[in-house]
This record gives sequence, structure tokens and C-alpha cells, in this order.
Amino acid sequence: MLHVPYKGAGPGLTDLLGGNLQIAYYTAVAVLPHVKSGKLRALGVTTEKRVDAFPNAPAIGELVPGFAAEHWYGLWGTPGTPKDIIARVNKAVGIALQAHDLRERIIADGFTPAHTTPEEYRKRLEKDVARWKDVVKKANIRIDVIG
Repeated sequence: MLHVPYKGAGPGLTDLLGGNLQIAYYTAVAVLPHVKSGKLRALGVTTEKRVDAFPNAPAIGELVPGFAAEHWYGLWGTPGTPKDIIARVNKAVGIALQAHDLRERIIADGFTPAHTTPEEYRKRLEKDVARWKDVVKKANIRIDVIG
């Protein structure tokens, strides 16, 4: 398998759809319409469990229990943001994620809605960074910077 770096998801996805690539790794939201239309086939997902958007695609966690390479999103603020502001925003996000319409939209886009505390999110971030830093070092992976 040959790694081909692209300057973004758009050009790579265009080449995948055009038959110039045989396999690629993209976020769910980028490929979901193409999988639904039959233009692409989901070979698997990098989560611990299967995701609703790709019910027939096996999860890496099924093959390697406990392993996952998941995307996660969070809200960020500038250093020194007052703790009461952080708490209010976090509470508002938690309430918003309980709204049926928003949850359904997030799921339809191939994501799993989840809410956590800023401290739990920080711990998750630190754990993932440490794990992938170790993988990059052990595998002697070189980062190609394009453009």
C-alpha cells in the first residue's frame, strides 16, 4: 500500500470516487453521502463499536478489542477563560445535546453525540496524544508537510 498525501479531503475524495485510489481513510461526514448512494463502500470504521451510519461496516474494536482511533470534537476557549463561563457553556452544550433533533442530525452525519466535563475531555485528549505520539515514535513515522 502506498501512502499518497493530499492537500485536503476534497482532492483525495475526488480521486477515490474517480477510481484513481483503491482505498482511503476519511471522516464519516465526508463519505456518508457516497456510501448511501452506492458510489463507495465502507470497509470498516475505526471505532470500538459499530456506528449507526454504517451498520454493515465492522468496527476495529471487533477485531482488536479495546482499540479505537476515533475523531472527537470539543469547544475550546482562550487561556484564562473564567471557570464560571466554561461551566455555563458546558452546561448549555449538555442541554443542547439532549435535544432530539440535534441528536438525530449528529447521528445522521455519522457521529455519536456525547457530552463530558472539561476535565474528562482534557484527560481524553492527553491520553490520545500520548498514545499516538508513542505510535509515531515506535513506527518511525515521518510527517509530510504539504504546501
